[in-house]
Amino acid sequence: METLLHFAAGHGATLEFSYTRTTSEHDTIPPFLEELGFARIDTAETLYALTVGELRESPFFKETTQEGSAALPFEEVPVRALERAYREEAVLDEDYLEHGLTGPEVDAQTSVAVLAGREVRSFMAFTSAGADSLSLAWVKGGEPKDLPLMFRAAFARICEKYPPEASFTVQAVNPSAAALIRAVLPAAVPISYTWVRESLPVREQKEE
Repeated sequence: METLLHFAAGHGATLEFSYTRTTSEHDTIPPFLEELGFARIDTAETLYALTVGELRESPFFKETTQEGSAALPFEEVPVRALERAYREEAVLDEDYLEHGLTGPEVDAQTSVAVLAGREVRSFMAFTSAGADSLSLAWVKGGEPKDLPLMFRAAFARICEKYPPEASFTVQAVNPSAAALIRAVLPAAVPISYTWVRESLPVREQKEE
């Protein structure tokens, strides 16, 4: 690290260090970076986390229900409709899943879609890494009214399927998404961080 700092200082470069907190051992990183002159900054893309138990306590989902919802779980949506929806989004460079909406990493029981006839108009895809971890991977809203429908239907299913201690993560891709996450999921905390160290221009360093 010291070698890298000296190199950056000699070239007037700015160093950036990003990481995701996954264990308590990572709590030792901030003091270390501060000692080296780094400062934490807010970025457009931040990963947030909370437990399913905390998700259940969100006021937005107190009245969640699956019954009579226009948002259907992927397991009830025709495979061809999901494949067509994926191809349409992939053409627009909107591709956040390695194997598409029907891939093995997608939780078909909690992922939901709103149909317009036989076509998928909106969808919300979740990926699972087992019985104790779930992530919101991809959201496409065809109409504004679809988003709250999908949120409530999906989270009702999540709360039924996963235990309270299970981890739930969601990534904000811009400031508006981050504001929505904080409003809908007040218990969510950021677990991805970016630190930077600004280096003085080479001329200023020599004058010192």
